[in-house]
Amino acid sequence: MAAHGINISEEAHIVHVYPSADPAGAVAGDIFSMENAGHATIMVLKGAGSAATITLSECTGFGATGATAIGFTYYLESAAAGDTLASPVAVGSAGIAIGAGSGVMCIIELDASSLSDGFGFVRVNMDSVTASQVCIAAVLSGWRFQEDQGQSAII
Repeated sequence: MAAHGINISEEAHIVHVYPSADPAGAVAGDIFSMENAGHATIMVLKGAGSAATITLSECTGFGATGATAIGFTYYLESAAAGDTLASPVAVGSAGIAIGAGSGVMCIIELDASSLSDGFGFVRVNMDSVTASQVCIAAVLSGWRFQEDQGQSAII
């Protein structure tokens, strides 16, 4: 990172995993590839509504082949309109239960090296989301082949 900060558009790659929506049930985000990225910062933003559990699955391909739940580390902000993340928490494959409050922000940090051999793809899942706006995006960094805008990770 340069002294001026990070230019995400040029030094990382943004994946729109799940568009802002009011789902009526479970959420399965787009599967994205980490085969050429070293790290993913996954941002889950949820408005008021039902509580939900966030889980991650590693897969061997875009079709959710071999999908297996995995553990991860997250930072949580559960105060409405807050921007101060709590200390990091590591969870197992059961994921994290987030409350029904407004303005929940869960930031998941995932290193590609933590994925199992042959599992270079990731999916973000949420169960039982109702009456709540949800948006999920991932910022991929540490590209093996760095270029402006990077390569698509959701082909």
